Amino acid sequence: MPIVKNLPMLDSGVLVYFNGKRFPDRFADKMFRVVATQQIPVYITEYIEGFSYIDLQLSDYGLYPDSNETLYELRFGLDGNGKGLLYVRYPTTTYYNTLEDPKWQTSLEDITKRYIGCYSEKDIPFDEFPPRLIEYTVKSFDEIVYRIYNDSTEFDKFILRCIVNRCLIKEIKEEDVNEIKENMEYYVANGSLRVIDHPSLLRWEVNSG
Repeated sequence: MPIVKNLPMLDSGVLVYFNGKRFPDRFADKMFRVVATQQIPVYITEYIEGFSYIDLQLSDYGLYPDSNETLYELRFGLDGNGKGLLYVRYPTTTYYNTLEDPKWQTSLEDITKRYIGCYSEKDIPFDEFPPRLIEYTVKSFDEIVYRIYNDSTEFDKFILRCIVNRCLIKEIKEEDVNEIKENMEYYVANGSLRVIDHPSLLRWEVNSG
């Protein structure tokens, strides 16, 4: 679920709720407590021709957990000397951030539509900590692809900075979950609960939840 926000990274004691049936069964509509965290920096460097792109399949870089007791909070920033644009592809061949009008979908070949749904380097600064672009991955989660585009005529270097916040999580008892759900707005407001929406919910697919 790509979001760009100035949120603190998950820490020990924070609750996480996986909102939506389309998460893997181990996580769907369940609540967990973060019991330990570890921050691991990952830097992905690519050289891209002018007005060209490269696709990065997140699982190819170890950005999906192997354990059912782990949640990865991924925080991304981009550096391409001011020339980089980042697009989220989910499912893998579909631009995630698009307008509803079919005539106004992302197209890298169109000088106007090229800027629909992308994140510029100003949106997701490389040097900010924690980085603003956030993804959450768990074991067996659907594949996510990041497309980095060189929006200039010159061959150049692009660096995607990722801070992997590796979270050990333990499931909450059902009776405790019911009490927390009744007061969910309170827990979210005071920062003790993070609701993680499945990407399908962000597309308003009402029947997917």
